[in-house]
Amino acid sequence: MDLGQKLYTFMCVMFGMFSLQMMYSADYFFGPYSPGGMMIYWTKPLPPMGDWWARGAGIANLTLLAGPKFFDVPLMSFMKQILFTNTLFLAMFVHALTMPEGNTLMMKVQTGIQVVLTLLVAYVVKTGNKPVFVKGAKGKTPKRGATPMKKK
Repeated sequence: MDLGQKLYTFMCVMFGMFSLQMMYSADYFFGPYSPGGMMIYWTKPLPPMGDWWARGAGIANLTLLAGPKFFDVPLMSFMKQILFTNTLFLAMFVHALTMPEGNTLMMKVQTGIQVVLTLLVAYVVKTGNKPVFVKGAKGKTPKRGATPMKKK
């Protein structure tokens, strides 16, 4: 399994769970009275319209995630879409950290995860999902004293 496929699987688990919880009730799972304790993203209850909007966001996110698996979206096309999405979400997370009701431990953890995830997806998009870190390996050990930069 290549890096792109691993990232896709990870995002399906992480964002898929998040999407399903948003579709059920964002305030219940991520609000100030969340039974999970650690999953508190904001410190004030959502108004009914905010909960309704979060359900729509959960549906949209789940639909995006389902693309490669159920709607024949090529993995690289998905990666380009999710790079755009993750970049905008990262900006939203950073903005939320500046607000008192959004500056929670979980929001800080999620922002860190979002930074790493966005960089990894950008790497996959830039390299075309090829393992460039082993580029040039021919399967033979170089002769003693030889370096990849030396030419014959």
